[in-house]
Amino acid sequence: MVNIRIANDCVLFEDMKGLGKKLKELRLEKNLSQVELAKNLNFSNRTISDWEADKIEPNLATIIKICKFYKISVDELLEN
Repeated sequence: MVNIRIANDCVLFEDMKGLGKKLKELRLEKNLSQVELAKNLNFSNRTISDWEADKIEPNLATIIKICKFYKISVDELLEN
C-alpha cells in the first residue's frame, strides 16, 4: 500500500518500496533494455537505472507516463 499526501500543492508518495523491482520486472517482461525503455519514455538510461535501484522515484506525471506505456493502471504499478 502506498500512502499519498499533498504538500505545497505537490503529490508525495510515501513507502514506495519495491517500485524499482516492479519497474524492472515490467521492462524485462517486454524484453526491453534500459536504453530502449529510456528512449521510449524520453529519459536517460541512468534515470531508468536509478528508478530500478530505488535510488530515485519517478514523480506523478512520470508514473502516469510509465503506466500508459505499459498499459497498466497506477494501482497495478504501485501495489506491493
